[in-house]
Amino acid sequence: MRRISFRHLFQADRPARPQAWRRFRLPVLAWFLAAGCRAFCQAPDTWPEPGPPFTRDLYPLNFVSLTYRPTDATTLGEGRWLASLTVTRANIFDFSDAIKDLINNSPSNMRIRITRAGVDQFAQAHAQAPLLYFWDTEVQREDLQVRYGLTASTDLALTLAWQGWGGGFLDGPIEDFHSLGFAQSGRDAFVRYQSVMFVIQYGKVTYYSQGDLQCRVEDPVLTMVHRFYQNTRWTVSLQGTLQVPATHTVAGFSSDWDTSFGPVLQWRPTDRQVVDGEFAYIRRRVRTTVPSPFAMPDQKAGHVGWEWRGWKTVHPYFYLIATSGLDLPEWQSKMDKLAFYHDAGINIRLGRDTTLSFSYINNISHNENTADCEFALRLAVRSRPRV
Repeated sequence: MRRISFRHLFQADRPARPQAWRRFRLPVLAWFLAAGCRAFCQAPDTWPEPGPPFTRDLYPLNFVSLTYRPTDATTLGEGRWLASLTVTRANIFDFSDAIKDLINNSPSNMRIRITRAGVDQFAQAHAQAPLLYFWDTEVQREDLQVRYGLTASTDLALTLAWQGWGGGFLDGPIEDFHSLGFAQSGRDAFVRYQSVMFVIQYGKVTYYSQGDLQCRVEDPVLTMVHRFYQNTRWTVSLQGTLQVPATHTVAGFSSDWDTSFGPVLQWRPTDRQVVDGEFAYIRRRVRTTVPSPFAMPDQKAGHVGWEWRGWKTVHPYFYLIATSGLDLPEWQSKMDKLAFYHDAGINIRLGRDTTLSFSYINNISHNENTADCEFALRLAVRSRPRV
């Protein structure tokens, strides 16, 4: 009996292909692929641009006072509006060098759990230290912003925010990532998913927070943008920002009419690329009833960002943000250094007027003065041009 292989059966059951199709199938497939790419990549005439990412560093010293975030140099136009809701989740894990000794003296197979009694004991043992700090928490912030075109060249924006913190859920995934070869000192020395923050000054605990805070209202922020120059490639504007001290204090600290001012620009080198830039001087005057490093000096900040606008549905972007120190050098905390962090993400067009943005924000200077990493989602709706 002649053996018939499965391969033979499979080949025998297949209908013969016409030789013409074999000759032209590659060109036909290439044509369909090129047409699909053109349909996906061709930018539409009008795209509901949400503007630069609404990046905000959620490091603990930025909880109370006005914090730098990129501003759009282009204006909406008289009577038009842009509304957005941004949800940002940040994982924060930073501590002073002196706490590393605590890690080295603990059993390697045990994780440290922070308690108030332990913090008090640690403070008494370091009575000569000007500043010791420990941050281990996850912060979530929701920002609702409405921007309105007062005139063709002037916009006014109002931002309302809610913020809370707790143990979160990112410690495990972050430790798994660092285990690939990007070790972060102390990550595996403390228990996961705890929420503890404290500041020690000369042996006294001046700030201590443990446990979750679900949500609290933050101070509203007003921003005005005035465009004073524009051509086919450049837009140059000025922004002024005011944070209104309208909410209650946090552990004795509150803002005090913080302000920001500086130039904003946008350069469009090609029809499919946009480069944004800004420099701002921030007056930060935190009111406090106790001596603390939370009473920070004024700050200088800025950013440079790039966005690709050549595709129909997705616009990727990358922003590099720099801020001056959050503290004075005499505190010996390393928080007085220049900080850099990036925001890499995409804008996705959901409809004619709506976009959804996703951002991954990460500390790249590692000067212990920015959040370890952040993730942000922003839903933006832009009104249509008047006919």
